[in-house]
Amino acid sequence: QAEDGIRDVAVTGVQTCALPIWLFIAPLGSIRMDVSIIILNWNGLTLTRDCLEAISQNTAEVDYEVILFDNGSEEQGVKELVAATPRARYLRAEINQGFARGNNLAAKQAVGNYVVFLNNDTVPKRGWLSALLDCARGQA
Repeated sequence: QAEDGIRDVAVTGVQTCALPIWLFIAPLGSIRMDVSIIILNWNGLTLTRDCLEAISQNTAEVDYEVILFDNGSEEQGVKELVAATPRARYLRAEINQGFARGNNLAAKQAVGNYVVFLNNDTVPKRGWLSALLDCARGQA
């Protein structure tokens, strides 16, 4: 457990972290993949499941990771959901860190060239991430 109370658990061979997103992309520099998608969860297992499923089904054209930050949730099953999600990593705070701090803690773990903060009630459609990347790269 880190000094700020956050545990990072590697699952499915790829680390995951989560931050809420407002469809905002910030360039971070070249590391390992195109995009780190950060999703923040607080007692929203059903919404988070729908979001992760939509990302998995509609984001094949971009090299990405998902970082799910469980922000002091009391619900069970989030860690297992992330473990069953390809390209996902799980971070958890025992005590709710708030929206901004939770996102910032997750963003510190990102390895993408860009970071996308996605709310867990978002259900992305096919091509969503490539369109954002095109815009960020000035190709839109």
